[in-house]
Amino acid sequence: MRSKRDYAIRDEATVRLSVFAVSDIKFFLESAPDTVMSGESYEIMARLANGGNATLAVVVSARSTSKYPVTFLSEEELTLSPGESAPVALLVQTPSKLAKSARHIVILEASSKEDPSVRTSLSVATEVLSQKAEIDLYHRIPTTLTHSHCAPWEKETETTQTASTWNLRARERSKKEDASALSFSFAVPTRRTRGFTAKGTNII
Repeated sequence: MRSKRDYAIRDEATVRLSVFAVSDIKFFLESAPDTVMSGESYEIMARLANGGNATLAVVVSARSTSKYPVTFLSEEELTLSPGESAPVALLVQTPSKLAKSARHIVILEASSKEDPSVRTSLSVATEVLSQKAEIDLYHRIPTTLTHSHCAPWEKETETTQTASTWNLRARERSKKEDASALSFSFAVPTRRTRGFTAKGTNII
């Protein structure tokens, strides 16, 4: 700096500023199936981002809780500039013979080559359905079938007119406690009325 009146009067100073490196990496899940059938393979798509202010060389690894074969479809060693991200893709092969359905978890891990304490991980869970499991294709509702029979006396004809009724009723409550009912009534022919009559009540 110098004086405005006399330029010969001047002085200077040196200021040193140190900017510390901040290292931060993080995984983001992009896609993975919720369920797969046993014997099928599936892909996991993720992204690794460098949220720090320094360039990082990182190593990516993966492990399976059930020891299913895991193959990398992307590079396992990456160099990320500040703010840069890169895709991480895996292929998981499930066993064809699975006694019962199981929850499979793949754990992705990434760490810095220079500083192993700079690391991140991501867990991805997928339900593997056994092909041996029995699946009921029908929705079953408890029902009640009742039968009533009567033979009233007719004074005019001095005969009896038989009547018979079948009632089929079903009722089920959902998880939200909303009642759903289904009922039907059937009447068989009598001497006075020929034919078959039936009436039904829709689900309410």
